[in-house]
Amino acid sequence: METLRQFAEEAVGKIKEYLPEEYRDVECGIVERIKNNGVYWTGISFKKPADPNSMTIYMEDCFGEYKKGMPFDKVMEEMAGKIADHLGMGPELYIERTEDFESVKDFLEPVLINTKANRKVLQDTPCMTAADLSIVCRAVLPMKDGQGSIEVKGIHLEK
Repeated sequence: METLRQFAEEAVGKIKEYLPEEYRDVECGIVERIKNNGVYWTGISFKKPADPNSMTIYMEDCFGEYKKGMPFDKVMEEMAGKIADHLGMGPELYIERTEDFESVKDFLEPVLINTKANRKVLQDTPCMTAADLSIVCRAVLPMKDGQGSIEVKGIHLEK
């Protein structure tokens, strides 16, 4: 596997073999997200059926470990552990409805980004602009091993 995309495709095809039986029904697929300053990240999104919550593991670090010599099986084992931990957290660490303002208001944080370098991101992101900067908002959510975040998009405001 020479490229990040090839690595991600292989991981999507194999990850369920490494998950505990109770999580093998997880839906997964490759996602590409544009992050701050026009940087694209490749990830794998995981979601249990009928669960409104999902997680994404970005492949850049995993691929980096693989390229440094970590066996693919070991990378998959570590990824599966993170997935199982996240999916097994229980409802107390989830926000029931991320599109509901009352559910997320205590987790919202402003983020300052460069307007010009983030034109694509800002196309569907509510923001306030001052000079060459834009203020966007994200919900930073507590998780078992740190935190996850959701960028507030126009669709969230509609809901």
